[in-house]
Amino acid sequence: MFRIILCCYLILVNSVLIAQTFTGKILDSKTKEAIPFANIGIASNGIGTTADIEGNYTLQLLNANLNDVIIISMIGYKPLTISQANFAQQFNTLQNKYYLDENTFDLKEVVIRPKKFITKIVGNTNMGAPCIALFGDTSKVDANFEIGTRIKTKHESTFVDKISFGICQNDFDSIILRVNVYNTNNENVLKKPIYIVAKKGQKLVSIDTKNYNIEIDNDFIIAIEAMNITQSKSDKRSKVQKKFMFSGGFFGSDLMMRKNIYSQWNKVNAVVVGFNATVTYEDKGSWFSNLFR
Repeated sequence: MFRIILCCYLILVNSVLIAQTFTGKILDSKTKEAIPFANIGIASNGIGTTADIEGNYTLQLLNANLNDVIIISMIGYKPLTISQANFAQQFNTLQNKYYLDENTFDLKEVVIRPKKFITKIVGNTNMGAPCIALFGDTSKVDANFEIGTRIKTKHESTFVDKISFGICQNDFDSIILRVNVYNTNNENVLKKPIYIVAKKGQKLVSIDTKNYNIEIDNDFIIAIEAMNITQSKSDKRSKVQKKFMFSGGFFGSDLMMRKNIYSQWNKVNAVVVGFNATVTYEDKGSWFSNLFR
């Protein structure tokens, strides 16, 4: 009798904790067009995924806590929140589609840069061995992970003018990468997304970010996600054993990694990755020169 009760209990627990798979599409509410690479997940427990280039997503959720809040977000759009219970209940009636409203600004942002300034490179300039953090031969469960570098700055109103990183190995024809910049509150400071295409054989990527008007008041994180991998039609082999890896080193700014944008950052010891930024900030002069002002 005890065994029967135990079996029934285990069946009940498994039914409560069973994972449900939801597939759907994320679109622009105005144009009704797909939003490529939008994010969807639950920030409170680190579950999340990224839609593909056509806005399609697949999200696995446990029904253990239906009060969890699902967040659908994308740079340049207002985030959409919905409880997991409503998400599951409305899933079929919404035809698996969710719409995001674009962020609008009344006035064009005016950025005032200092007349007297200093420009320097911050972060890691290591562009050799070891190779760090690969994309491509990981499972789909870990395909959305993000890698970053924590950069320290003591200057207020620091402008990020260029972001650079080295590529140690790329076995793919091309790979679309998204570059993110986070402040100390882990908020993405970008007003519009930054995408670059890294091609096979490319060793160094430099992105001119002046037009993005990236202004930081404290330490920040430069982070990169792999969005889409392209293979030529003639290459029929599996993605397994194929890799994309960044150049790195052993000393420098902290290497940070997380499974998706809704999970917590983890510091990786022993090695660093070759991400750096060219920044500009006001030249306030030395203490000695300020004596004669």
